[in-house]
Amino acid sequence: MWIGSGIQYNDNERLCVGLRLFWGQVGLEGELHCKDARHPVLAIRGAASVVGNDLDLGADTKALVISGPNAGGKTVVLKTAGLFALMVRHAIPIPVSLRE
Repeated sequence: MWIGSGIQYNDNERLCVGLRLFWGQVGLEGELHCKDARHPVLAIRGAASVVGNDLDLGADTKALVISGPNAGGKTVVLKTAGLFALMVRHAIPIPVSLRE
C-alpha cells in the first residue's frame, strides 16, 4: 500500500488542501510507505509543532521496533500507522506528504 500518492477529489478538495490530506493506494503486497505522516487528530487541530514521521515498512519487514525516551512520540507513531491502514481502506484521505 503506497500512502500519499493518490489524487484529490473535488468534493473534499478544500479540506484536503488545507490539511495537506492525500488519498492512499491499497495493494496486496502488505507494505506501508508514509512520508511526513501526522496523526489525523493532531492535523485537524492544527497543532503547529507536530513533527511528521517517515514510515517505510516493506513486505520483507518482520517487525517494527520503536524505542526512545518518555514522551518521545512512540505511541503516536504506532497509532498513526494503525489509523492510516484503516483510513485508506475506507477511502478517507490521510495527512501525509506526497512520496517522491
